[in-house]
Amino acid sequence: MDAARYLEDGKLTIFKRSGVYYARLRISPGKYVWRSLKTTDEQTAIRLGRRLLFQMEQRADQGLPPKSKSFSAVIDDYIRYRERDYQHGKTSDGMLRQIVRVSKFWRYYVLVIANSGLRPGEANDLNVRDVHPFKDEKGRSNYRFVVRGKTGERDVILRSVAAKRLDKLLAKRRAENPAGRLLAMPDGSRISTLIDQLDAALKEASLQTNSFGEKYSIYSFRHFYAVNTLRNGVGVFEVARNMGTSVQVIQEYYGKQATPAVFATRLGD
Repeated sequence: MDAARYLEDGKLTIFKRSGVYYARLRISPGKYVWRSLKTTDEQTAIRLGRRLLFQMEQRADQGLPPKSKSFSAVIDDYIRYRERDYQHGKTSDGMLRQIVRVSKFWRYYVLVIANSGLRPGEANDLNVRDVHPFKDEKGRSNYRFVVRGKTGERDVILRSVAAKRLDKLLAKRRAENPAGRLLAMPDGSRISTLIDQLDAALKEASLQTNSFGEKYSIYSFRHFYAVNTLRNGVGVFEVARNMGTSVQVIQEYYGKQATPAVFATRLGD
């Protein structure tokens, strides 16, 4: 390993390969996980590596595997399950086509909520005209949602990593109905409930509850956003404002995710 740095009592190794830094994280004696840090700067790599190590240790404390299955993978597994049912005559051809068509919608629905912190009802009411492109101070293309929710009207900023995928959905919806909803059922109508579909997919993937035995729901994607933004060092005030809630609520329910290590990193930037 080129230019290797051994940190955190050997639990974290930062090294360079083809000009890019990687992290090797020891999750148990003799067992390692490798991750690309996607940076050429050593200090940035060290900071990102320490953050990854902390997140993996948190997952281990909660009895979770080092890497969780993505929601997209859960949907893929569910489609394969229904395809097997179809082959055995347990699912009709029409139902299978409907499941495949709706699965595309699900990927976008989760993308929006998990990367913005919107409430499900706010996402359901979001119109195409409420989505506005902009460039941030780093020159990244992104989107701002004008949301009218339980706390009144506010701007919600999407995480920039999701912007390119939203480009495709926005172009499709603008072509279909520029005055319509961004997220709608296949016939263009407002989303009423999706919990039955979510329950079925999670049941097939054996992912119905979290490590505390709490049942997953649509709101879990909003919780995912809160936890991950805090772990990534975004301030409590900014998270609360984007989610349309109070600082007190964020501190009460998610404050433990904003760890001293994360704050120390942010203060040292």
